Amino acid sequence: MSVRRRVACVQHLSAVSLYDSYWSVATAVSLMEHGSTRVDGFVADAPRVADYGLECVPAGGPAFARSGAEGCPEGTLVQQFSAGNAGAGAALLGLMKGGLALAGPLVPHGEFLCTA
Repeated sequence: MSVRRRVACVQHLSAVSLYDSYWSVATAVSLMEHGSTRVDGFVADAPRVADYGLECVPAGGPAFARSGAEGCPEGTLVQQFSAGNAGAGAALLGLMKGGLALAGPLVPHGEFLCTA
């Protein structure tokens, strides 16, 4: 399953399916996979209604709100919310990943819960 599909899957399975959590999950996955809070790689597949949670951080200047459709050619896109949620999310995703590594051989493989 691709990283983008995993983000969508975790976001859809979360107890509160708000678009605020969309960027927290994307940031957590980015922290785990790349050690960065950049969410540029998730913007193309994100619902446009979640764009209000993005900021463009240019190389030389302050961050400002920017739509995912516009992108951020002068820098990188990050979530505008605190990275604390994403850090906690990364820890939880790490535990889930470890648990799946241990339980994986015991469970049939497939995409039972996340087929969309």
